[in-house]
Amino acid sequence: MGRLYTISITDVAVTAAQDLINITATSGMAFKLWRVELGQKTLTTWEAKGITINRFPATVTAGSGGSAATPRPMNAGDAAATITARINDTTSMTTSGTAVTLLGRDWEFLNGFIWVPMPDERPVFGPSTGCNIKLVTAPSASMTVSGFAVVEELF
Repeated sequence: MGRLYTISITDVAVTAAQDLINITATSGMAFKLWRVELGQKTLTTWEAKGITINRFPATVTAGSGGSAATPRPMNAGDAAATITARINDTTSMTTSGTAVTLLGRDWEFLNGFIWVPMPDERPVFGPSTGCNIKLVTAPSASMTVSGFAVVEELF
């Protein structure tokens, strides 16, 4: 097993469709997506919007409008991550290839979003590829979002 890292967002105001988390592998690293959890604490009425997990092959360009995020090792003794990450980008990541949606469903904001695939279902992202966890449609009002993704570096 490779090294595990978390990429977190904490108390981020979300008002638009956006990449909540995006991850890019370097040319010498692949990664596996283990888990995604998201929640919000400001909306009080039921609402659901689409959320997708997407693969970006070929030349990947990170989104913009948000900020860089540092993947944190789950084991305090592990080295810094090779992968890079961004959070809260209102302009989505792009690819010179064709992006593929691996998972699409609704995020019911009052219930949170938890995705924990079985070990054999965890998607692998090769060197120089990317992944984004995207809120497809803007919420009806600003919501304060926290959450994380767990990834494993493979090489």
